[in-house]
Amino acid sequence: MTSYSYPKLSSYDYGWFRISGPGLANCMFFAAKAYIYAKLHNATFIDPTWNKFSIGPYIRKEKDKRRYNSLFNHIGIHGFKKFLIIKGIGVNKSKIKAFSSLGNYFEDLDNYHDLINDLFAKITKAETVSLVQENELKNKVAIHVRLGDYLPQLRVSIEWYKGIVESILRIKPKQEFVLFSDGNDNELHDLLQINNVKRVYYGNAFADIYAMSKCKMVIASDSTFSAWGAFLGEKPIIFSKRHFPPLYGKSQILEAVVNNSTDLPSEFTQLFD
Repeated sequence: MTSYSYPKLSSYDYGWFRISGPGLANCMFFAAKAYIYAKLHNATFIDPTWNKFSIGPYIRKEKDKRRYNSLFNHIGIHGFKKFLIIKGIGVNKSKIKAFSSLGNYFEDLDNYHDLINDLFAKITKAETVSLVQENELKNKVAIHVRLGDYLPQLRVSIEWYKGIVESILRIKPKQEFVLFSDGNDNELHDLLQINNVKRVYYGNAFADIYAMSKCKMVIASDSTFSAWGAFLGEKPIIFSKRHFPPLYGKSQILEAVVNNSTDLPSEFTQLFD
């Protein structure tokens, strides 16, 4: 009997859309875990329900309204057949393996980088990332500042980002930075006044993650959004704080949590020789 691998992005999943549930970056864990399981156990992959209705982005007047269905191709079961399966209609529910836990975050994915790249290469529409120019980003440093939906205690101070940028500029004065953020220009003022920092937006949330993956390094928020940017590209990453386990485990890829320090760790200086 066929078994199914189902990335369950919300308790209120109606096949074509869902109500509530996590944002894109955390949903990427569920999709990746389900895809890995499908490949390892010869199960049939069920497409995630990317389409999410959430009122928050409209209230906060964010550019990204977090409705992700237009970004991705179908590669698994979808539509009415999907609805019947996830509701257990005509299907033994014991045959459906659902993935809805963050678990150990990137530690659960660390040995499956090829499969994860295969998943996102297959599902990502060409137009989703059409604005991203890899050659323009490969020598730049990505900065991700999470503000919009984060409570103040979860945010990383702009002063920390500025301090890390200035530490890099003392080593390499001409280093260029690209700034990704859901904040407004007033909130980001202290970073934007640095000549080498340019704010960017590539049209949608996944394109921004993809663009970060093409940069030489990521200066991260305490968010899986910026972490996915580094992880997909296997790029060095530095945090002020991080509420989830390391990205790279035993890998030699540079990763550091420096708390309030704005001194660039010595091992990172090699990136700017």
